[in-house]
Amino acid sequence: MKVISIRISDQEYDQLKNDGQAAKIATKAQKIITDHLKSKYDKDHQWMSVPRNLGEFLFSSMDEKKISQYCELLHEEITKINHTEFPEQTLWDTWIMIDRDWNQKIGSLYSCKKVGDHYHYFLEHKTNIAISKIIYQMFVRYAKNVAKLEKIQLDGNKLVLKITPESCTSKHKNA
Repeated sequence: MKVISIRISDQEYDQLKNDGQAAKIATKAQKIITDHLKSKYDKDHQWMSVPRNLGEFLFSSMDEKKISQYCELLHEEITKINHTEFPEQTLWDTWIMIDRDWNQKIGSLYSCKKVGDHYHYFLEHKTNIAISKIIYQMFVRYAKNVAKLEKIQLDGNKLVLKITPESCTSKHKNA
């Protein structure tokens, strides 16, 4: 790890210091820089944003075949991003990061919290069922040999999953 120095204004320092989180300013600054670099894939891979209303309209016209085709295209793009931006990560890790990033950008209610030996994934996007199906299919695709998925809710408003890492499921199998 390299150490760098940055200069910030007194106002920026106070804002970082008083943002309600207990982390040190250096840790907060490092997280901001890391998050910025991780979001770089938008520019480098020429992803385009569309207005939410247009996205809702386009996704609402998708049948199961089109959802599957879209997932194939999405998989190709995520694979490119993984190889070019995050080669040290697995496709699963890259998918998790991109899913979180996209949902934060569009203002969805997103949470993925550890509960015991599994993660509780909650996404409320309030768009349409195609979105939930696409995200679920992508999770299924990347979960192979990584995690066990249990679908709790999948509808036009939200997707709720129980994600158990394979290391936890194999412990139970061997017990």
